[in-house]
Amino acid sequence: MMVSDPPREYGATFKAQVALAAVKGDKTLAELSEQFHVHPTQVTDWKQPLLARTTFYAVAFHRQALRDDQGRQNRIEMIGEDLLARGCLRGCPGLDSAL
Repeated sequence: MMVSDPPREYGATFKAQVALAAVKGDKTLAELSEQFHVHPTQVTDWKQPLLARTTFYAVAFHRQALRDDQGRQNRIEMIGEDLLARGCLRGCPGLDSAL
């Protein structure tokens, strides 16, 4: 009867290295599993959560950037309206026709 080795436990850093290498896409799944001495299923299992998280954060950062852009545009419009109301832009070249 053959005794099997206990399953290996891999740390988060190692899993992240494998997942990042998989996301890079310059090596096949078989090449990665051979390079890191893990089963191809593990490479896939560690890659999927990384992709899900990066997609989540990319969407969140994009939404924040849109909010920041909209807020910036609103502030610019408010400043412009204030300057117009105070008459500060009278006599400015190129803006006389807009007033």
